[in-house]
Amino acid sequence: SRVSSEHQTLEQQTEAVLKEVRRDGYTDDNIIIIEDKESAIKLSEEERNGLNKMKEYINNDPSINAVYLYELSRLSRRQLVLFSIRDFLIERRIQLVCVQPPMKLLDEDGKMSQNASLMFSIYSSFCETEMAIKKERMMRGRLHNKQMGKTMGGRPTFGYVTDKDKYYRIEPQQSALLKRIYIEYIDGKPIFVIAKELKEEGLFP
Repeated sequence: SRVSSEHQTLEQQTEAVLKEVRRDGYTDDNIIIIEDKESAIKLSEEERNGLNKMKEYINNDPSINAVYLYELSRLSRRQLVLFSIRDFLIERRIQLVCVQPPMKLLDEDGKMSQNASLMFSIYSSFCETEMAIKKERMMRGRLHNKQMGKTMGGRPTFGYVTDKDKYYRIEPQQSALLKRIYIEYIDGKPIFVIAKELKEEGLFP
């Protein structure tokens, strides 16, 4: 199970997956639960803790024969990563079971059927398309905030603070310091001299 941010919860995903796992005859002592709060957009395959745990368990335990997940995007939203994981599982004859929409990677002979291959390709394409839409929506929101004079996230630039509504406001002491730096520089004082004096006065780290 995976969600992208700390404020989201994993319980509903995990419950739905466990219901499917138990329906297929597995008991609690057969189950390894991997839950993570990390972005599938920001992180590469190598940086994903959940994926690394899954691969580590599989490589170290030959009795593992299936991976269950709520939907394909919980593995990744990148097609390249999804196909890499698919090949990793196929090589080891490990079944991949997706709850929504329902899909199984391997047939009873432990091979991927043409139908499963087509479904996997379509769903992985949906995952990547959804990721692109989310990125575009995120950038649109940031641009809107910028035009409104609101923060786009991160620490405010030196000389500014943000209020409770996330609007930028000038910070008087830092603003005065910035004005002094510019005036002294325009008057011909070298930057290293300005920096040295400010440090000696304890005004700037």
